[in-house]
Amino acid sequence: MLAQMLSDQAEALSSLGRDAARAVLEAVIKERGTQNRRAELVWTGPETKQSGARDTAVVLSDLFSSARQSVLVAGFVFDHGETLLQALHGAMARGVSCSVFADGEAARNFRRDNWPFGPPFPQVYRFVPAAGVFASLHAKCVVVDHRHVFVTSANFTDRGQTRNIEVGVLLDDEPLASVLETQFSPAVWFVDEARLNVTSTRSRPGAGLLPNSSSRWTLKFVATAMRPAGASLRRTRRSAGHRTAAWPTRTRR
Repeated sequence: MLAQMLSDQAEALSSLGRDAARAVLEAVIKERGTQNRRAELVWTGPETKQSGARDTAVVLSDLFSSARQSVLVAGFVFDHGETLLQALHGAMARGVSCSVFADGEAARNFRRDNWPFGPPFPQVYRFVPAAGVFASLHAKCVVVDHRHVFVTSANFTDRGQTRNIEVGVLLDDEPLASVLETQFSPAVWFVDEARLNVTSTRSRPGAGLLPNSSSRWTLKFVATAMRPAGASLRRTRRSAGHRTAAWPTRTRR
C-alpha cells in the first residue's frame, strides 16, 4: 500500500513538469523544517512496561558522544565524573568545545573532583550572584551543537542519573538552543573559574565577597549589614541557601 501511494505521488509530481514539481518539493521541505520536532521524555526511576521514556544516563552519554561542535553543560552539583563525563571528554578529544556552568562549590572543585581525565579541559564558569542576592545556579541542562536541548530535574550525579525519580525533556530545536545558550553567556553572573582562581586573594569588584579557606563565599559586608539584629551568622547563611549539617544529602545529589 505504501509503495502504491509513493508511486501515485511520483506520477502526480511528474505530471506537473520540472519547475512546478521543484516548487512543490521546496514548499514541503520548508514546511517540515518549520514544524516543531517531537519532544522525547527522559526519565530516571522505576519504569512501567509501557513506558516510552528514555533513560537519563543513556541520553546524556548519547548527547556527549554525538557532539561534533560544542557542548554546554549547566548544573547545580556533580559527582562520579569519571563515569558520567567520560563521553564528554571523548568528544573534547575530537575537538568539540565545552563550557560548564556550575554553582559555587561545584565550579571551584570541578577539575579536582570530576575531571580525572586530564586535558583537554572544559571552560568552567562559576555562578556568582551580586552582593546581597542569595541565590544559586540550580538549573540542569545540556545544549549540543547549538540544536539539541536537554532540560532535566536530574543533577549530574550518580543518584540523579541512576537512582532518583527524575524527569526531563529532550528536543531538537535550534531556536530554543540559541535562546538557552544566550541565557548562559558569560557575563556578570558567570565568571571564568580560572580567572577567579588567579585573583582568589583579592575581592572581586562589585561583588563584596571574598573566598575563604572553607571554599565558600564569605559575606564580608552584606551579612553584617543585612542580618537582623540578634540573628546569628549561621541562621543568615542557612537562609541564604548554604548547605549545612541540617541537610546532609544536599551535597550528594
